[in-house]
Amino acid sequence: PRYIVLVRDLRPMLVSHYEKFKDQYGCGFSEYLKGDLNKRFVIDIWWCIRFQNTWGRVIADHPENFIVVMYEDMLKDTLRELEKINSFLGLNLPRQSLLYGMQESTKDKMKVKPGRPVHKLRKERVAIRTDSPLHQATFTDTDHEFLRETCRKYLKYDFGYKY
Repeated sequence: PRYIVLVRDLRPMLVSHYEKFKDQYGCGFSEYLKGDLNKRFVIDIWWCIRFQNTWGRVIADHPENFIVVMYEDMLKDTLRELEKINSFLGLNLPRQSLLYGMQESTKDKMKVKPGRPVHKLRKERVAIRTDSPLHQATFTDTDHEFLRETCRKYLKYDFGYKY
């Protein structure tokens, strides 16, 4: 089968996850960033590294079966990325169908749809963010250095992100 692997820059992804769950985690961003081998956090830097290294290895072994889509590219030019996926999967959907899908998948329309999953940490439906992308948590110089060094040592597949 053919696979689409969606990747996102670790930095904003980790900040976003932390912001969503910081009340449950009960720690500062710098502590969260370092992760916890006892699985205290649902997603942390070590989860991200395992994800990218695992998919990177599989893609390297069978590149013809995969397309990598960057989250940031989806935001920048959704139609272009959907057209690449459409072509890769051989769906041959007309452009109008892709545009219709985009129109029906806005955050406003998605947040009123029934059946959104309940997240185990929050005991509520998974939020669809509509607020500003700016977050309260920020990387200190020490945090940036930790991320750079950790990625340098352990991340084998960076998918084009320069950590």
